[in-house]
Amino acid sequence: MFVLSEKGDGRAYHPAPDAHSAPLQRRRVDDEVLREHRYFRVPSSLWTGGHIAKLSGPGLAMLLALLSERRGQTEPSVWFSPARATARFGFAASTRSQGLAEL
Repeated sequence: MFVLSEKGDGRAYHPAPDAHSAPLQRRRVDDEVLREHRYFRVPSSLWTGGHIAKLSGPGLAMLLALLSERRGQTEPSVWFSPARATARFGFAASTRSQGLAEL
């Protein structure tokens, strides 16, 4: 018995750190293969501080997008264009503007 991938494609499950490991990167695996295994941490204060209950859908979407864009960086500020928000995350202009205003 083994655990299957969450994608439902019948492949074996591999934890993100194993799937996105240095050996895969050294083998120069296609970025699309690596992209599906990139994860980022969400601060526990989102739940413990009750912030999740205060955020609307657009606010939460923008928070997650900003955390995703900041992944691996120490700089606290993040910026991306409206076009990138649409291309990368599929956000409508209204989602981006409402979410940013809320944050």
